[in-house]
Amino acid sequence: MKLLKYDINNKTTPHYEQSLAVIIKHKDLISRIALERTIAPELALALAKVENGGGEFQVNVNSGAKGIWQLKKGAAQDMGLTVSDY
Repeated sequence: MKLLKYDINNKTTPHYEQSLAVIIKHKDLISRIALERTIAPELALALAKVENGGGEFQVNVNSGAKGIWQLKKGAAQDMGLTVSDY
């Protein structure tokens, strides 16, 4: 199996600019939620940057994962988070 390396600083990555704009827009909120849950804000921001695909309202049609972190409802609920139905 070939593993693909994702470089979050690679500006040629699909949707890089859109993903970055979403993170900048929600940076304070993401950082606050991360700190409340004893997660390093840098980790939460990096994960959001990789997962959001350039939109804060993205829905994965295959898995049903939604939002900035692409969480499924059950996983979000297990972490005390809410995934809205937009």
